[in-house]
Amino acid sequence: MTIVATAICVCFILWLMVMDRELYGAPSVTLWLPTVWLWLSCSRGPAAWLSVMGVGRSGPVSVEFYLEGNPVERAVYLVLISCAALILFARGRHVVGVVQRNGIVSILFAYCAVSIMWSDFPEVAFKRWIKAVGVLLMVLIVVTERSPERAIAHLLSRMGALLIPLSVLLIVFYPAIGTTRTDGGEIMYLGAADHKNGLGILAMIVALTCAWRIVNRREETRYPCGRAMIFGQASLCCMAIGVLLVSNSKTSLACFIIGAGILIASSRSARCRRPRTIWLMVVGAVGLSVVALFLDQSGTLVGALGRTTTLTGRVGIWHLVMNIAGSSWFGTGFASFWIGDRMQEMWTGVRSGLGQTHNGYLDVYVNLGLIGVLLFGALIVQGYRSVVRVVIDDIRWGGLWLALFATALVYNLTEAAWLLLSPTWFLILLAMVYCKEKSGGAIAEAGDERVAILVRPGWQRPLSARRSGIGGRVRMENGGSTVGKAGRGKYAV
Repeated sequence: MTIVATAICVCFILWLMVMDRELYGAPSVTLWLPTVWLWLSCSRGPAAWLSVMGVGRSGPVSVEFYLEGNPVERAVYLVLISCAALILFARGRHVVGVVQRNGIVSILFAYCAVSIMWSDFPEVAFKRWIKAVGVLLMVLIVVTERSPERAIAHLLSRMGALLIPLSVLLIVFYPAIGTTRTDGGEIMYLGAADHKNGLGILAMIVALTCAWRIVNRREETRYPCGRAMIFGQASLCCMAIGVLLVSNSKTSLACFIIGAGILIASSRSARCRRPRTIWLMVVGAVGLSVVALFLDQSGTLVGALGRTTTLTGRVGIWHLVMNIAGSSWFGTGFASFWIGDRMQEMWTGVRSGLGQTHNGYLDVYVNLGLIGVLLFGALIVQGYRSVVRVVIDDIRWGGLWLALFATALVYNLTEAAWLLLSPTWFLILLAMVYCKEKSGGAIAEAGDERVAILVRPGWQRPLSARRSGIGGRVRMENGGSTVGKAGRGKYAV
């Protein structure tokens, strides 16, 4: 039975990828780099997967292990980052233009590099900074593709097509790999991830992206393979929601409810795409979460999700972190709080194996100080403004980016995912860079094909078309078909 289930899972994964290729066309080979990077960010590290296959073993959880790192993972990420750097170097001016237009991103990463100088462990901090830069490089590869939106669609499809069916297979038929037990003896479902919270955020993101595809199904069902793709996405969405529920990650579940509501509202109602309404939706989602987590003394709202006012021990973690935090202005240095004596003190005061503050904003503060918080806040504000412009102009992509942006803000209230090797940070950075380029009209001029989105005739025009007064159809630079007449395998996103 296990072999049959494995074969069915493999066939389903391959079918989803084939349908994706038929609908959006063949992606570029370079897109495999960010795809593999995102797979690793959403699941387990290279050493952990090798350990599952019986090749070597992952290191023990200890303070020394966090200092030394794993040579296998270091080698894999170094290869990925080196290949990404070579690709971006070959793209030359296009990459330089993207970096210049996203100056606040460059400033933030530069400050992170400078903060390594006052870290207690500068060598470890530098290695972690290189990994953080790797996320930016992967984002730049996607944004500088000939058709960034096709590349993003392929990226999101590949993430869900592989990891959600694999998680279901591991949980049901390979429980020795897909599950573990907590210190209290309870079963924790891991799937393809390394922790229940990791499984929860993976399922939440995939469920949102599948819901986005279903909400915009009219555009895809116009083509021969479109209906089959929607069936596959609906099946994948159901699987992702099921995985989300069994993961018992309440933060991810709450984020999915918020994100799905914003996605449907912004994709269906023109009123919900007005700047004031967008502001109310985002502030309302974040504000309600803040009230539920920090201001509701009775614990009614948190209790509805099955949690207490201590937030599963997070309140105690936050208090201890603030007591041993370093400089309020400069912090402990990039990614340097959870190293050495401070980590040992946290393990002694809370529990062994703890490796994050469970609050992304507090994590930025203790590592980078108030200066880092201000720079990161400026990035969030710029990202929000760019996302709003895309929501107003692009009914198809705007809803997805707004949903991911809002859920990332809420998710980091109880989990730490900023500036780390996490799918949340990868996608939110991609959203901010992409939307900055899109709102500035840069994407419409990137690559040989001057068309960036699939436009349903009669209801929306691309940014470049509106500015030039061309209308609802955009003629490709190579003299090919216009929007709405693309051939097989060339259905623009």
